[in-house]
Amino acid sequence: MLHTSCLEISTGAYFQNIEFIRSRIGTGPTISSVVKGNAYGHGIAQMVTIAEKAGIHHFSTFCSDEAWEVLENSSQKNEVMIMGVLHPEEIPDLIRNGIQFYAFGFERLEHAIETAKTLGLKAQIHVQVETGFEWAERKKLLKILH
Repeated sequence: MLHTSCLEISTGAYFQNIEFIRSRIGTGPTISSVVKGNAYGHGIAQMVTIAEKAGIHHFSTFCSDEAWEVLENSSQKNEVMIMGVLHPEEIPDLIRNGIQFYAFGFERLEHAIETAKTLGLKAQIHVQVETGFEWAERKKLLKILH
């Protein structure tokens, strides 16, 4: 079948871009390769391989299926973070496998904390705080986190 378009990733340009970013930010900050949406159509497996060769060890996905695909295609120990959808029943497996995820609300945050306690493990949770966060919500968040 003939295709009407083709997109090719230049690994040389990718490496050069990562080197440029590193030259500006140093080695301290973590660079995360966002591979959601099948790496924007480029293929998660292919982009994980390229990113690892460029020294990237953190990947961001939209959902758990993509997170598992990153881990399946990783040749190294990498960190994976889910930025979007996940279901409460997925949380135990995510915590067991060290997959990071966002808590967009108190319910998910409390569920994740309780699940981690039950498992005897630490959960790597990113908390989204909106700029319009009310004082009462801040107090509730601090209470949950302590």
